[in-house]
Amino acid sequence: MNVRVSYRTRVILTFVIPWVVATLFSFWYLSYIQRVAGERNARRHLGIVSDMFATSVGSGLNDGDFTLVQKAFDWSMLDRNVVYICILDERNEMVYQSTTSPEMPIERMKHLSPGILRTESGLLSVTEVAPAGKQLGTVFLQYSLESVEQEIRSAQMTSIVVSLVVLLVGLLGTRLLIRQAGELDRARVEAERQATTVRMQAVDLASMNASLGRSNATLLDTQQELQRAHDELERRVEERTNELAAANAELHVNEGHLQLAMTAARMFPWKMDLATGTLVVSDEHLRGLGLATAERNALVSRIHPDDRPHVVEVFREAGRTGTPIAIEFRGMLGGDQIIWFAAYGRAMAGPDGSPVTIVGITMDITARKRAEETLRTSLREKDILLKEVHHRVKNNMQIISSLLFLQSSYVRDPYDVDLFRESQLRVKSMAMVHERLYRSEDLSSIEFSDYVRTIAEELLASYSRPGIGLVTQVDEVRFGVDIAIPCGLLITELVTNAIKHAFPEGRGGHIEIRGTCMDGIMQLTVQDDGVGYPAHVDFNGGETLGVTLIKGLADQLEGTIAVDRASGSRVVITFPLNRVSGEGEAIA
Repeated sequence: MNVRVSYRTRVILTFVIPWVVATLFSFWYLSYIQRVAGERNARRHLGIVSDMFATSVGSGLNDGDFTLVQKAFDWSMLDRNVVYICILDERNEMVYQSTTSPEMPIERMKHLSPGILRTESGLLSVTEVAPAGKQLGTVFLQYSLESVEQEIRSAQMTSIVVSLVVLLVGLLGTRLLIRQAGELDRARVEAERQATTVRMQAVDLASMNASLGRSNATLLDTQQELQRAHDELERRVEERTNELAAANAELHVNEGHLQLAMTAARMFPWKMDLATGTLVVSDEHLRGLGLATAERNALVSRIHPDDRPHVVEVFREAGRTGTPIAIEFRGMLGGDQIIWFAAYGRAMAGPDGSPVTIVGITMDITARKRAEETLRTSLREKDILLKEVHHRVKNNMQIISSLLFLQSSYVRDPYDVDLFRESQLRVKSMAMVHERLYRSEDLSSIEFSDYVRTIAEELLASYSRPGIGLVTQVDEVRFGVDIAIPCGLLITELVTNAIKHAFPEGRGGHIEIRGTCMDGIMQLTVQDDGVGYPAHVDFNGGETLGVTLIKGLADQLEGTIAVDRASGSRVVITFPLNRVSGEGEAIA
């Protein structure tokens, strides 16, 4: 393929574009070199300043001469590029800090490694203060690159001016070449145009002769094509007629099936003309309401008086705005018999887009309504029975607790009395769950935080230790019986141990109970500031009944036990909620 390129285009492609590209590349490359060199010099300068400042601060901190530290601080701030200085001691506590704000939070800066880091607006130097190998702290210097950026911008402006001058000189030199090339292009185009005109005239004469011959042949072909099209049209009309007849027959059968299905489901179609207010319904619908065919206009009177205004308003709103109809209402048969209906419909728009008719169906839902009422009655009866069960379980446990209390009054050994009291408290913690379920609207779960607080207060009151303070902080969650009772027994054992053993000889202190629920994991913590558990107490191997109970209850919850004896005692029991029946549910 022979492509002709104008002389002007040749000049632009071979001279102007390479000239412009070379100029722009030179400007970019010079800017890049200046930026790299400026940042390298800034890093070198910041390194020198940071080392000198760290050395001075190290000498001052090592000798305890904070005047030397202050002088080094003031000397570093004289550098106009240093915008922020911070000095931390070996414990990462603040010693000095400039009045300006750091670009990076202090807590994040404490975790940085020594060196020079690039930030959004400059450089950050992190230098350890360690004279003679002794770690005394860390200094941070925030270095601004604003002056470097100003020098780069100034150099860029100079490069732009020089590039524009060079580019302008080149363009002026090529302007004369482009003008001469344009004159050559116009001359060539004119010669080609004249040659083309001559060729076209010759081609037109030949085309006219050939077109006359083709026209005659085309007329014969057109006549034959019209005849074939006529025959094909007649054949398709006959086939379409047969298809429509078969479709009408199938439609008639489907209508019969639909009518049977709607009759079996007691669904009645209807249509309302919004202009005249006429309601067209099927005979089955009329018979379902106990009306004769001639009583079509009495349909509205068959709607229950309490539901009639709402039904009329729904239909009017659908006629005004086209809102779909979905409503349930009562109808009245003879002898004041009530029947329930569900009506569904939608407005059909006319040519102007406004509703003109409403079409829909009405369903007899009396059987469903009666079933719903029967189900609600059954649920109420079951709720009453369940409340009675919780009430009786609670009463039985209170009887057991009272029996233990009465029996303990006949025991003289203080150790045995204490055993009776612990058993009584365990029974009380279980009885409390059933009492709260009995008094709650939700018979499947109780509010755990209030339950924990009540158990702890009951335990503290039963041992009469006014010098012990109690703090409870438990997330608002609801637990079923399967979780609440083991957790209550765990808290009873752990708090009882703290009251009895953590504060000997009437010593005062605090007991703290915490419960946090996150991502399906519950963490229950009981801690005190007393003397702590002895080293030989192992919660994974039961030496006493209390320790055995704690281990068994944690296993029942599929949880783990962690003990911290550092200051006082701290027991953390962690268990998953989704692996235990009666899974807890967080309150929104």
